[in-house]
Amino acid sequence: MLEVSRRTVMAFGAGAVGAVAVGAFATPAVAGGAPTPPAAALPVFTPAAAAELPLRSHFAGHEGETFVATANGAALALTLTEIDDVPPAIGTEDENRFNLIFSVQGTALPAQDVYEITHPSVPAALLFASPIGAGKRRQLQALVNRLV
Repeated sequence: MLEVSRRTVMAFGAGAVGAVAVGAFATPAVAGGAPTPPAAALPVFTPAAAAELPLRSHFAGHEGETFVATANGAALALTLTEIDDVPPAIGTEDENRFNLIFSVQGTALPAQDVYEITHPSVPAALLFASPIGAGKRRQLQALVNRLV
């Protein structure tokens, strides 16, 4: 239980102490804050083992499938929507230069971070991903652009 001393009441006034006491026990809905948006349900699967380096061919053919992105202990359900070339590519479908575009399931708005991207049949990969698009499109882009 919250205990307030007489000295605290005298120093800050009864109104401030009352507001603090009510705020300490109020839920976001009662306190007037917005409730936390629900996240999409995460799929349950055993992730594939990690590869030495992520390659385009690891992700090719998995468009429309659900992946899980984990960063700082929080996980998001993602759908791989596109695999794009990164100019100047050595040719189309370059194994070492590509963009992965994911749509975020649910209402969570992702932050830029290094995510572990997992899937049951795609090697796990650590990739820096950042939000893209206008407004609240809820997409993440992971860019792979390396010389080999």
